[in-house]
Amino acid sequence: MTVIFEVHYVVTSIWRRYILGMFFALFCNTNITIIMTAVMSILVTYLNLKNGNHCWWWRAYFVGAFVGLWTGIYMIWMAALEFGLTGFFSDVIYFLYALMGATFVGASLGMVSLISSWVFVTYLYKRSKSD
Repeated sequence: MTVIFEVHYVVTSIWRRYILGMFFALFCNTNITIIMTAVMSILVTYLNLKNGNHCWWWRAYFVGAFVGLWTGIYMIWMAALEFGLTGFFSDVIYFLYALMGATFVGASLGMVSLISSWVFVTYLYKRSKSD
């Protein structure tokens, strides 16, 4: 729940020109999101491996990539309810920035998710004793 409030503060800070107060919230939000994405990815990977599904990499990537999808949906919701965008060009510029931001968040958190799952699987296989 705190991530939602921090994302809301960051988005409203950017579009309402409260740039200086946004940096600490952005730092906290980024770190919390990275840690939670890594933990959820490791959990999903563990459950896949426990059920005998050894094709874990795409699911691990999509755990992080869906955070980008959620970010894009949240940006659309913010445009519809929070901001009073009236002109066509302001709407287009906002949605292009939202699309670029959501794509960046999805790709980067997908890679964080995939790398954390890969480290986890590598750790598991190195610690297993197969003689």
